[in-house]
Amino acid sequence: MDAIAELKSMSVEDRSKLKWDDPRLDALADKLEQKHELPPSTLKALKWAENTGLKEGKISKSSNDSTAVSPAGAKGLMQIMDATQQLQGGMFKHNHLDPVESLDAAAKYLKYTLTNQYKGNVAAAFADYNGGPTVAKQVLKGKMPSNAETAGYLNKIKEFYKQGK
Repeated sequence: MDAIAELKSMSVEDRSKLKWDDPRLDALADKLEQKHELPPSTLKALKWAENTGLKEGKISKSSNDSTAVSPAGAKGLMQIMDATQQLQGGMFKHNHLDPVESLDAAAKYLKYTLTNQYKGNVAAAFADYNGGPTVAKQVLKGKMPSNAETAGYLNKIKEFYKQGK
């Protein structure tokens, strides 16, 4: 059985116990990037950025973020806000406890913002994903976001690509 078929055969409860860096979720991310015509590794870069942090200046990794809720209210593997789920008539609505649904919702959102708001500018779409449209517009103008969290987030994504993930 291939990785994606294995994920689909699992219950939501079992999928919610997967670690964020499970290779089966990477395989799904690759498939969703193709399905939604996203640049290669963009979804995996987001997944990595959402599930790693900085501790003492070094990247630290969490073990399981499928059930995590951030202090700001972002939920699940891909840390999507409830308000984001309601955008575009609920287009991004999903069960945040299910990493499969969370990845799919993130792929749809990334595709939507890349296509409809940022004319294919991936850095601006990443900035929007983390800090919203105001900071994304700064990135579109060639500036670093004034929001320190989003600036750090973009640096984490650069680190992901630098490591050749």
